[in-house]
Amino acid sequence: MAKYLSGRFHTSRLFLRGGIARLLPNGNVDTAYNPVGIVGAVLAGAMQKDNKMVIGGTFTSVGFVARGRVARLNTDGSVDLGFDPGFWGEQHRQCRRHRQ
Repeated sequence: MAKYLSGRFHTSRLFLRGGIARLLPNGNVDTAYNPVGIVGAVLAGAMQKDNKMVIGGTFTSVGFVARGRVARLNTDGSVDLGFDPGFWGEQHRQCRRHRQ
């Protein structure tokens, strides 16, 4: 079973990775999983039943597509263009203010 790493890094075992990497059972980086164009840090991730991953963090784009802090990755690490929750900093502050 593959394992995922996320955080504030740009390489994993000398492979360019934008804050998220998938490791094979032997510990090597899975080169078929290649999330590119992540501007900012990936701080959290949740795997869905369809093996797509929802990620959250301080990023403003994923796969060179504007995504404000929440995005979903396809099984190959590319951004899922069909998923755009539209979260950006201002909306987040408004939601927090409303809950208080």
